[in-house]
Amino acid sequence: MRIKELSLEIKTLGKARLRSGVYIYIGSAQGPGGLGARIGRYLHGPAKTRWHIDYIVRRRDLVEILGAVFAITKRRRLEPLLFKELSRLGFMIMIEGFGSTDYGRKGYSHLLKAPTEELNQVISLIVKAMRRLNLSPRTVLFIQHDL
Repeated sequence: MRIKELSLEIKTLGKARLRSGVYIYIGSAQGPGGLGARIGRYLHGPAKTRWHIDYIVRRRDLVEILGAVFAITKRRRLEPLLFKELSRLGFMIMIEGFGSTDYGRKGYSHLLKAPTEELNQVISLIVKAMRRLNLSPRTVLFIQHDL
């Protein structure tokens, strides 16, 4: 997602500021409705603020959802492994603990700032990280039109 500078106040994490740039969110999409429901929630905006990511995606004036890179797998709890690979490739934590309360670790987050704003490079880095975990990544890009 591309974010213009954004200030947030998240109930469980407090105040945070995100600098302009391209960000990625790591998630498992294993809840009801799976990947389709999760992506739909991000694209259309949540009806109510329930998850950390909702505080960001509801700000349609400052946030543009660009696409998704995903892999279908039966493996569970891959988020920490993917986080580690992405960190090695230059992705940075901007809000510690964001989206990851079930892991309860310092120095960890499901929201990462990409090392570049060039979308093709960001996608290539994500694909590289996923392949290092023996996953078969797929990419979906979204085109949004201002109405």
